[in-house]
Amino acid sequence: MIGVTVLSVIELVLASAAFYVLLPDSTPTGLPGFVGLYLVAVLAGLVSTVPAGLGVCDWSLLKLLPQVAPAAVLAAALIYRVTYYVLPATRPIISAARTVGSAPPAATA
Repeated sequence: MIGVTVLSVIELVLASAAFYVLLPDSTPTGLPGFVGLYLVAVLAGLVSTVPAGLGVCDWSLLKLLPQVAPAAVLAAALIYRVTYYVLPATRPIISAARTVGSAPPAATA
């Protein structure tokens, strides 16, 4: 149980770091401060029960970072979502499509 919690904390910190590097250099909070803001945004997304907190997490970060240009936050959110959710899903989807589209193996007697 503790191992899963530790892995979850590590994943959360790494995910927030990935989002942080997509923000402009002028972002006033450092990485430790941003991890806290990211946690608040992720929790807002979880409470909303919207899948992946889509929109809720992004809006929360937009409101939690008023000193950063909204376009920069939204661009970072879009790039983050594509790299975090869409790209990892493309390979299994392509593999499944190939499997469904292929002919079944011939039966040998």
